[in-house]
Formats: sequence, C-alpha cells, structure tokens
Amino acid sequence: MPLSYDFSIVSEDVSSGVKLYVRVTPKSSVNGFCGFYQDGLGKNWLKVSINAPPDGGKANQALLTFLAKKGHFPKTSLSIINGISDRYKTILISGDQQKIRYNLCQMLS
Repeated sequence: MPLSYDFSIVSEDVSSGVKLYVRVTPKSSVNGFCGFYQDGLGKNWLKVSINAPPDGGKANQALLTFLAKKGHFPKTSLSIINGISDRYKTILISGDQQKIRYNLCQMLS
C-alpha cells in the first residue's frame, strides 16, 4: 500500500510556482520516497532516496529527473534553488500552483 503524504508541510507557494523542501539520500539501492524528516530546528523535509552518487551533480540530476517523472512535471519546470551541494535542497517547481499541488498529491497514488 502506498504511503500518504501531506505535501503542505514540505512545500510553500511562491509567485512562480511551489517550493518543495527535500532531504536527499544519494547512493541508495533504489529511487523512492521515504517519508518525512524533521530537522533539529523543526523544519519538515520530504525524504527522497536516489541511487546516483553525489559526484559531479549526478544525484541532483537524478533527483530532478525522478521528481519530474513521478510528478508528471516538465523537467524544465524543476530547478534546485538552494542546496546544490547539500543533502537539504529547495526545489522550485515552476507553473500553476493548483496543478503542481494536485500532481504532488498524486505522485504516490
């Protein structure tokens, strides 16, 4: 049975779309969603495992490809706006907020 996610705790509406807060685990055995993570400051992150290594931006590219495929987003609509070299990343998904939120909720169904 798929997990149910409330993306509102790991995302934020902005004028150009939606920011998604992601905690990435690179070099995992499979790509997938692993639940939520709350850091020591109380900020919530969506946990995502990626099988690519963090070398030369491979894990970043794999993350964007994975999110685009799972969320049915154009790959060009996703960009990492914070955390390029960190496991904690802010992803901007550009476009209509309502459609993005719908797609986020449908990603795991």
